[in-house]
Amino acid sequence: MTTQTTERRRYRVKPRREDIDTVVLGQHPLAQLTIYPDLVLLTRDDGTGWRSYPITPAALAQTFSSAPNVFGILPPHTLGCGTLNGIRFYAVYVPPRQVTLTTPLRTYTIPLPPLVWAGRGREYRVYALAEEGQPTHEVPLYQAPFPNTYRNGAICWGEVKELQEATPATLLPMLDLFLTGSQFNHHVANDKSIRRPGSILALYDDLATEQAERYPLDDLLPTGNSLVWLLSGGAWGGGQ
Repeated sequence: MTTQTTERRRYRVKPRREDIDTVVLGQHPLAQLTIYPDLVLLTRDDGTGWRSYPITPAALAQTFSSAPNVFGILPPHTLGCGTLNGIRFYAVYVPPRQVTLTTPLRTYTIPLPPLVWAGRGREYRVYALAEEGQPTHEVPLYQAPFPNTYRNGAICWGEVKELQEATPATLLPMLDLFLTGSQFNHHVANDKSIRRPGSILALYDDLATEQAERYPLDDLLPTGNSLVWLLSGGAWGGGQ
């Protein structure tokens, strides 16, 4: 077989209908692979019928290497997971809730906006969302309204040194450590709020005084990135 020619060859196959219908839970597959000793065929429906095309082993290996390799029971509200440079990453949606945040001077019981919490190795990222409900891939990411966090979602952990690697079992405990198991301070507290650009802690004062039940989502500041960027590994230097 010759694959590198100017002529584009097509291979037409007609899979048995019973094979197509019963592969997975009675659903139609999106594509099928047929592997021969010296040939790999990709079979898919092009709208007029099932057709097969030769693909190179290198292209096949690249496709599988970029696909997420999921294992274990993932946390609730998992948005996605994958591998970047051999290290796995996970991202979860965190619905709005009331929390008590601690600073050296006082504590604040306030509502939080929806969050996206992600981890790769011992590098964690946190973002806010300006709308509630399970997000779509294209939803914009906003700066998390916390001190000690950066525009790119990175976290300054301060005296917290022994961070656990992100796994399905540790992801949510690490979120609890970030929110309630450690202290926030005035470091990187500015430019997190439209109403209170000087310090997000001033907005905490407002919310606590008002006994607010919901976080003002229109007060969040955009990062310029979207969820699909995060799920492509962009927060750790990969992806698009």
